Amino acid sequence: MTSRSFLPTKVLTLLLATALLGGCAQLGGALSGEGSSTAAPVAKEDQPTICLLPNKQLKDEQLVQLQTALSAGIRAAGMNVEVLKADGTADDCDTCLSYAIVVQDKTLKGIQFQIFEDGKPTIAANGAAENGSLQLQRVALYSKALMEHYLKVKADPTAAQAQPAAQPQPAAK
Repeated sequence: MTSRSFLPTKVLTLLLATALLGGCAQLGGALSGEGSSTAAPVAKEDQPTICLLPNKQLKDEQLVQLQTALSAGIRAAGMNVEVLKADGTADDCDTCLSYAIVVQDKTLKGIQFQIFEDGKPTIAANGAAENGSLQLQRVALYSKALMEHYLKVKADPTAAQAQPAAQPQPAAK
């Protein structure tokens, strides 16, 4: 498999055109909220699998909430997901996804994603927070959009240049 290395200036910014539900759990200055209500399809053997790397910087409850939202988005894109153990690395699976919460000046700015193939970084992406919070539903939508893009690039490497064009809709107030 050929590895496509992304430079920091070529980070794919995920932009979704979807209205977000006002009652969804949110990630705030410290991650908080109830679990995501996103139902995920059941894994199928004929679908590709991506391993989800644990984020060691998150508290247990935060980690579970975020992994649940990410997993729901990955499955909604038509992929299986395997959550790696706490000591998991990008070399543990053929394809892995890492994620990090971005905080600047004590304000939540968003989430960063990195896909690894055979331990090498391939596709990077960012998902923006809104007014210092990030709904778990939005995290699921970001991970779904990223996985759909990843599958498109796997099928047609020239698709790596394409980026979603729509802006996310503001959350209901």
